Amino acid sequence: MALVTAYILKDNALLVNQQLELPRLPSHPEDIVVSHATDSIGQVVARALINESEIPSGYQLMPVRQLVSHWTVAQFEQTSRAMQLLEWKRNHQFCSRCGNKATAHSREHCMTCTVCHYSQYPRINPCVIIAITKGAQILLARSAQRHTSMYGLIAGFVEVGETLEQAVARETLEEVGIRLKNIQYMASQPWPFPSNLMLAFKAEYAGGELLLQDEEIAEAAFFDFYQLPTIPPKGSIAYWMIEQVISQSTTNT
Repeated sequence: MALVTAYILKDNALLVNQQLELPRLPSHPEDIVVSHATDSIGQVVARALINESEIPSGYQLMPVRQLVSHWTVAQFEQTSRAMQLLEWKRNHQFCSRCGNKATAHSREHCMTCTVCHYSQYPRINPCVIIAITKGAQILLARSAQRHTSMYGLIAGFVEVGETLEQAVARETLEEVGIRLKNIQYMASQPWPFPSNLMLAFKAEYAGGELLLQDEEIAEAAFFDFYQLPTIPPKGSIAYWMIEQVISQSTTNT
């Protein structure tokens, strides 16, 4: 039986060895193909860990969030793909139209109803994240929903019928009560918690007083570029955005 490189996941934790490498194991009928074999790289698959007693010797489960800072962009993107495909398959075992059993398509990522033949494909949730500057300061906020000292950027999901730029302005106004100008797209990153696509923007403060949405934001303030609190770890798009904004500001002065 052919060996495959396997993303084996349980509750947002990934099976790796001491060198943070993935196991190579015999293929399994329930595997989800993450990438097909090439001349230089074998097939990569994703599978759920059902029984922790099946963990191979020398391997352990590590939270994916702790691994992000150790990976290249390509490694994180492939991990994100594996996690999101597993999450999608787990949540689409039944048809959302008629409720009957759905089965995996043989050639593409698709769960198809065995009765009405409705097809369900993987979906992503677009989410804007915004680096807001005011002179040589950047707006950072601490979440009310997480018991942590970490400060991050304003972020939120795109609503039906709005543009990304409208989502940036709306989320900022809702969460911290200020208006923006010069909204510009920066980059994107898949974020598999559970199936988000983070769309990064930068913008400048245009007016208003900080008025926090209590259920979302515990604290928020403009911080000097070189006197920042604890920020998201390297590997996250928030870290990259903060680094880029500060670097670009220094270059332009």
